[in-house]
Formats: sequence, structure tokens, C-alpha cells
Amino acid sequence: MPSNNVQLNMQYTAWDKENDIGKTGDASNHALYIIKGTTATAVTNTPTEIDSTHCPGIYNILLTASENNGDFITLAGKSSTDNIRIIPKSWSNQINMKQLNEQILSAYVGDNLDSFFHNSNSVTAKIVDNIQ
Repeated sequence: MPSNNVQLNMQYTAWDKENDIGKTGDASNHALYIIKGTTATAVTNTPTEIDSTHCPGIYNILLTASENNGDFITLAGKSSTDNIRIIPKSWSNQINMKQLNEQILSAYVGDNLDSFFHNSNSVTAKIVDNIQ
């Protein structure tokens, strides 16, 4: 599962609906958007085709960390080529453990982080002292 607020390579399909096959050589015609909630925003980077021989119609886009910042995100778009459809791709992000720990500590101890780790009465302090 992808992590929130981290760059992400996302693959998607360009489908030729007339010939019922993946469309090759079409990357420059793709206008891609990231959807978060009800807002669509154009992606920053340019898509590339993976392998037109072995994986026809499969493309990759490198999403920036800010583009991949959200709980539920959809990649969608369109091709300027007639009869080519970009198949939307949706995913959920997991919060990475470092972010989660920072949020928990911030919510729990607020501005008292130093005393939280060095209060000799806390279990956490004993664990931290043993690590040091």
C-alpha cells in the first residue's frame, strides 16, 4: 500500500476502445489529473510508456509527494487521440509510521516532549534511558 506524502510511480492503462487493445505510443497525448475529494489537479510530470511490446498500453507517471498527499486519490485523464480512454486508477494511502508517531506524540504530549522522555516516572523514559 502506498504511503501518504511520498513520491509514487503509478501505472495506468490507455485503452483503444475501437480495436479493444492497449494503445501504444500515446504518452504525449495524455492529460492526467489527480483527484482528491471533488477537486481535479493536473499532474506535474510527464508520463512514459512502460514497454510497447510486452505491456502495450501501460504507462507510468511519477507523482510528487504533494500529489500523493491524501487518504484516497484517483489518477484520471484523457487522451487527445480519438477513441483512446485513460482507465482511472484509485488508491488509498497509509500514513507512514514516522508521521503517525509524530502525530501521536504531538497530540499526547504537546509542548512537553522533553519532559515526556525524561520524566523518570514514565515507562517511556525507562525505555529511552535503557536505549541510551
